[in-house]
Amino acid sequence: MTPPCHAALWTAAAFLILAGAAADQGYAAEDEMIASLRLRGGYDSNPVLLAAPRGLAFAGMDAVAVLGRKADGLSAGLVAEASHTRYEDASVDPVQRYKLRAQFENPERNGLSVRSAASLGYFSNYETRAFEAEQSVRVQRAEGTLRPFVSAAVRYSALNETSAVLGEFLPDAQRFLRGTIIPGVAVKHENFEIGASVNLSATRYDERLDFFGYRRDNERIEPFLFASYAGDKLSIFASLSRLYGDWHDVDFTDVRRTMFELTMSYRGEKAEAEFSASRFATDTTFPISPISVDTELSGKLTRHLDSATRVALFGRVLQREFLDSKFRSRQTAFGLEAARDIGADLTLAAEVSRVRMQPIVGEPLYATVASVSVTRRYGADPENKLRAGASPPPARPSR
Repeated sequence: MTPPCHAALWTAAAFLILAGAAADQGYAAEDEMIASLRLRGGYDSNPVLLAAPRGLAFAGMDAVAVLGRKADGLSAGLVAEASHTRYEDASVDPVQRYKLRAQFENPERNGLSVRSAASLGYFSNYETRAFEAEQSVRVQRAEGTLRPFVSAAVRYSALNETSAVLGEFLPDAQRFLRGTIIPGVAVKHENFEIGASVNLSATRYDERLDFFGYRRDNERIEPFLFASYAGDKLSIFASLSRLYGDWHDVDFTDVRRTMFELTMSYRGEKAEAEFSASRFATDTTFPISPISVDTELSGKLTRHLDSATRVALFGRVLQREFLDSKFRSRQTAFGLEAARDIGADLTLAAEVSRVRMQPIVGEPLYATVASVSVTRRYGADPENKLRAGASPPPARPSR
């Protein structure tokens, strides 16, 4: 069975088990269980972004389940996510996203906090197929103002993208293993935290040369500065880093780029606001580029008309820069959403969005997407973490 099948089956099995637990009110008092299932359908005027668009109806589902348990000073959590969108024309690749994450933590024992996490993930659409499996461990001092930490992670990835040269997916996915060590220190005072760290990683591909004859093995060093604030209504996180990447192929230029991340969220009684801006490195199979450097901006404004009804405006811009080339792509999406809660655990919603895609070559492409959905929530969710529309997926899914 292929890795994508494993990811899909494990995620689906985990969701069914967790959803069943949510419906069963017999779980322990120290357990927390929430889940949601959204069914949606609609129309996409250009589902694969072609110059000669052909609109198609679609139907899909999005499911999330979260289970947490605390016992004897230890905590454990399991999160299962599944999303599947299928179009009326079976020849159009469905959009699929599956993720399963398990985490175990000793919040504080002998002055140390130890956290271990394992995850499986798979995403696919008409241009990308990606599978990831990761295991990480983090140890941090849990007392005092000064809190040093160290993290270690191992990740296996399989990536396949449509090639501008071939006009289709590569014959085989590019597979690699990456090991990462992150030493750092944080200074924490009440709701504030600032710190510094450095990411040290080495990446090795299972094939010495890729399909186009490039050697993609690399080592990276990325020093970070970060700060965060977590209040009752306002949360902010910011980081600034410098990526130094050395590739083994003489045709790849070593990478020296500045990266950043800023996320802000405000949740009031009548309005909510979310904003994020980031620049990050993304692995790619693009034949002449070691990586792509992606810059993303997204935001959402929500207005509560009453206790059960809300409307929201959202937008997203994603620009991909393929290094060692002049090629760039840019995707812009914006839209409007309206949602109404029916009782405590059911939500009806409608959404319309407009997408503009500037590919690496050619003229801009456009699409309009309209959909309606119904969401059912399970388990106690007093903070509405899984409320429909709280964080809608982009109109044009991307990895």
